[in-house]
Amino acid sequence: MDENTYTIWCVNGHLTGENSSRPRQHFENIEKALFGYKSDEEEVLRPRRWDSIIYSNYVQIPVTDYNKNGGLSEEELETGRLRFKRTLDTFKPDFLFAFSFRIWEDLPLGDEKSDPIKDESVPNKELEQRVYGKTKAYKIHYTKRGFSPLQWYPLIHKAVWGHLPQ
Repeated sequence: MDENTYTIWCVNGHLTGENSSRPRQHFENIEKALFGYKSDEEEVLRPRRWDSIIYSNYVQIPVTDYNKNGGLSEEELETGRLRFKRTLDTFKPDFLFAFSFRIWEDLPLGDEKSDPIKDESVPNKELEQRVYGKTKAYKIHYTKRGFSPLQWYPLIHKAVWGHLPQ
């Protein structure tokens, strides 16, 4: 597998259950944070949900690999910046959710910075946001360490729909 197919391999493995080298929990946490909790129709909804989003790894290597190596090299970060810009230019998404505080710090600053999305019903959490053209980008905790989809989902829903979920 090369760097051009790594992300596709990860997502397809999640949708089909065919690979276990990228933990399912990571993708399930993303689904729960973006769409809420599982329903009886989850297996039917999963492919449609993933068809509605762009999932992109900022760097095309597993997190465990770059953590073992003491972090990302400048070359890997520069490649990530180029991919990030290309993704924005090509797909022009309405929203971007960066599931990594570390990567967020490396992203270009954007055209403007807005007030964070927060709500008193979700204490100690806020979505820091930036704007890139028409794309609103939000910083979210990485999906493994201390991540709680239950806490992030209401804020993500508020960012996308303008109100907390009913």
